[in-house]
Amino acid sequence: MHLADLVHPKSEDDFIESDFGKELCFLPGEEGRFSQLLNWRDVDHLLRFQRLSADMLMVVKGDQIIPAEAYVEQVERYPGHPVPENRRITQRRVVPDCLEELARDGASVVINSLEELHEPIADLACNLEKTLGERVYVNAYLSWGDTSGFNTHWDDHDVIILQVLGKKQWRISPPTQVSPMHGSGAPELDGATEAAFDRVITSGDVLHVPRGWWHLVTPVNEPSIHLTIGLTKRTGVHFLSWLSSEMVNEESFRTDISRRGGAPRREHLENLSKILSNYLEDESVLERYLESHTRAAPMRSRFNLDL
Repeated sequence: MHLADLVHPKSEDDFIESDFGKELCFLPGEEGRFSQLLNWRDVDHLLRFQRLSADMLMVVKGDQIIPAEAYVEQVERYPGHPVPENRRITQRRVVPDCLEELARDGASVVINSLEELHEPIADLACNLEKTLGERVYVNAYLSWGDTSGFNTHWDDHDVIILQVLGKKQWRISPPTQVSPMHGSGAPELDGATEAAFDRVITSGDVLHVPRGWWHLVTPVNEPSIHLTIGLTKRTGVHFLSWLSSEMVNEESFRTDISRRGGAPRREHLENLSKILSNYLEDESVLERYLESHTRAAPMRSRFNLDL
């Protein structure tokens, strides 16, 4: 599955130029068209056979993360086997009865980093990365009741939502700061602000929510799966972080800054300014940064051991 399949009837180019990271975009689709990506049987298999770490599996309800001890137990790998205490192996195991009880009580289950766990989603992530040029992360949100997992909030990255099964109510309001980032002091949402989007999305629908848009997602008392595809695009803040690492090659930037004022410190500051200006006047510097970011991204592992 490719970006073109997600944004149809829009073209890839139209979506990227007009909507991606810029505008809220809702694209209704045929029921069940994402069922090959993830279904309840796949979820059962992941919970049963994958030893999901604490950062990959969460249970939430009403903006509260439920402690893992409520649904996970540590079991011995080889129970009853006579081994020294320091060589005993334990592993996490999700307890089905406990997780099912939490689900019946209205909690939502979040499985993070599905692109590392499930082949159809790994393939989707690879295809999107080739098209959009950004690292892709995919999380699944599973719900059954009518309680939101998280309160109204905004994300510091763009997301594409795929409603795989069932329905969810989405209430979305515009950003309260242009291009917000965590720590940038974005104002809280005024409760009187009118929603830009307030409707139930159903199986097969796609929703693009750019960074900073406030949203509240509410289950509607039926089993539901939606996928959140997250993409963090590069900003000037990321660029400056990279540029600072480049400055270790410059003697003036490695030189100690004097605690005393006066001419020496002014001269030092002028030298730093000239070096920065030379970097920023080079039109290729942003391209070098983006290439460096792409090279640093971990490779998606594929194996072919049928040698």
